[in-house]
Amino acid sequence: MRRRRRALVAAIIVLSVLATALAFADGEHHIDFIFRASLPTWAGVLSALVFVLALLDLLFGWERTAAEHEDAARRLDPLAALYRGIKPEGDEVDTGDIDLDGEYWSVLDSIARIPGRYFAKLKAQHLHKIEVSKTLDAFPSASPLAIKWRLKWSETRRFMGGDPDEPGAPAVMIDEESVPSEQDPSSSSSR
Repeated sequence: MRRRRRALVAAIIVLSVLATALAFADGEHHIDFIFRASLPTWAGVLSALVFVLALLDLLFGWERTAAEHEDAARRLDPLAALYRGIKPEGDEVDTGDIDLDGEYWSVLDSIARIPGRYFAKLKAQHLHKIEVSKTLDAFPSASPLAIKWRLKWSETRRFMGGDPDEPGAPAVMIDEESVPSEQDPSSSSSR
């Protein structure tokens, strides 16, 4: 979100500077770009474009969305550290006097939600980063970009019906019987 907003603000600044520079040019010169027009006309076109881009910035609210995401990450970090600190003892998990469920829902209810249409893509990116990190641990001198592409290629090939025993392929195969159906009441969450 921040990159989109930075690009938009950079475009607004560059176009504003160009429009301002053209406003002081004489009207006798013309520029042939898409259509032929005098320099003051181009200044007006650029000013209108800057205005539209500024309205789009207000409409999309990318700065607000990015701030909400940063806030969510800031709130989730201590929760993740809390969960990492809990060690299971056999089949039991001793949390001491910490209400993990309460802490979890307290944080989750206070952060921005991930829209459903982005969830699968973001989860895939997250899981891919984990696999890249594990591979980098095993091969520290390897290029991260090469690792990313190799993992993407091997995982896609395996998913599309390639050899499941191929080295480096993910260990999980999709079993259609284990995927909950739309009508399965156990697949819906309580919150």
